Amino acid sequence: MSGGTPDVTGAEPAWPRWVIVLSAAVALSTALPHLHQWLTPPPDAAFTGFVDAHNDQNLYLMWAEQVRRGDVMVRAYATAEEAPPLFVGPQWLLIGLIGRILPVALPVTYRIVAVILAFIYLLVLWRLVVRFYDSAAPRAFGFVVAALGSGFGALCDAANALAGRTVICSADVMPELWAYHSFRLPHFTMAIALMAGLALVLMRGYRRPSLRLHLAAAGLVAVLIAIHPYDLAVLAPVLVVHFAVCVLSRACDWRAALIDLSALAGAALPALLYVWQTHANPLVASWAEQNLLRSPHPLVYLLGFGVVLPLAVVGRIALGEEPRRRPAVWLLVVWVLITALVVYSYPLVPFERRGVEGVHIPLAILAGVAMSDRIVPWLRRAVADRPRATALAMVLLLICILPTNVKLLVDGAMTEEPLIPRGWLTGFEWIARNTPEDARVFTSMHVGQLCCRYALRHVHLAHWQVTVDVGRKRRMANELFAARTDDARRLEVLREAGCAWVAANEGQAANLRGWDALEQVFDAGSLVVFRFPESPLPPTLPEH
Repeated sequence: MSGGTPDVTGAEPAWPRWVIVLSAAVALSTALPHLHQWLTPPPDAAFTGFVDAHNDQNLYLMWAEQVRRGDVMVRAYATAEEAPPLFVGPQWLLIGLIGRILPVALPVTYRIVAVILAFIYLLVLWRLVVRFYDSAAPRAFGFVVAALGSGFGALCDAANALAGRTVICSADVMPELWAYHSFRLPHFTMAIALMAGLALVLMRGYRRPSLRLHLAAAGLVAVLIAIHPYDLAVLAPVLVVHFAVCVLSRACDWRAALIDLSALAGAALPALLYVWQTHANPLVASWAEQNLLRSPHPLVYLLGFGVVLPLAVVGRIALGEEPRRRPAVWLLVVWVLITALVVYSYPLVPFERRGVEGVHIPLAILAGVAMSDRIVPWLRRAVADRPRATALAMVLLLICILPTNVKLLVDGAMTEEPLIPRGWLTGFEWIARNTPEDARVFTSMHVGQLCCRYALRHVHLAHWQVTVDVGRKRRMANELFAARTDDARRLEVLREAGCAWVAANEGQAANLRGWDALEQVFDAGSLVVFRFPESPLPPTLPEH
């Protein structure tokens, strides 16, 4: 692979043809499982639009649908408690607004936006590796690692299948760890595109600072934190420590390093908005308490990064102390080291797992150096020339980083989890047409996450973080729908839940039929709707 041929003026094109083609192919490939599921559902089933992360993505569509209907501040239907409307981020505002324009179903809009954002990320990524590297080979290696990287997830799955139980896990199935996995989630892709853009602006600023670059850095951080506030837990210390390192080591003039602080200043407004909303909206405060995302064992991360982590270490050693690159190199190194600390900083950072988002970018850039400056020369001893050695190195790299992503596509195309009975859709449509907008519907988790999306009604149970007091509510749902529960306890559960309606799947409904406290009002076969005539008051939010 080459870095591109010069154009007629002698300047290298911003994006060589192979980069554009590969970027488009990679971005489009992420939609293939969704396309397969959409085209091949059984006659009695419907495709929900997602092949993974159903709990979260139904929630995102619930928000985007409200924006599509004209709201900017949206309601959290994934819990029965009432709360003021909230602002959930520019990403869902964007998708909802685009959905008002495109004459397609909102899940299709969602997937189109995800593909476009993946393509944009890859184009920005290429400009970043061009800024860091001087030659074609490391650019190609770094770009491919950051675009297609994954760890040993496929090998771990194979080992578990052979053992018949889970004996080893790899974190590369986490969407925040690698770009390709995050491409299915538009806000994750938007966040890493902003991170790549920020790194590009910072590296340019260290070399030739300007007011325009300072403003660009601040703007990129502002949008990033508005999308993912938790990224500030890594970004803030990275920028502060990098500024201090550059000044103390004289890696660059302190006035050039000030762009780090300008970037950090951009986080102020969205961070204050998040803090204000956490204190002003009791529902957001409740979510913040439940949003615990602990990191797995370090071995799980090591397996998740696969061959890229040791390559990154070798790449950092290979760079040596080139003065011209020192501020950029320090940025990559500080980024990785701060991330390693944050992801094991509980209780200071309760969402520590999210800290790994974007760290594949510095690791990939450093790994590109190792591939070009160490692996290719080593292979050259066995082949005739450097081009052949480079091609062989790329093949070996792809063999190491592609299997898990290929498995991701195959699993997404083959899984039956995205399919729901068509009767469920009929039932949700009935609820949307025949219940008041402030209705509360008692559901189990699976039914609830779909009901709040399709019917836009408050549900008893839908999401592990967003549903208030989710553990207690799950126990209540289990009790209500269990065949062994007596009617007196069922009555207590419904009164405590504050729901005037019940949506039950076929098995759950069988255990409720014939109970005098409920009135069956609609039967779609696979989904049955009951009314609870006592019409209790909705539950209230706990005090904070």
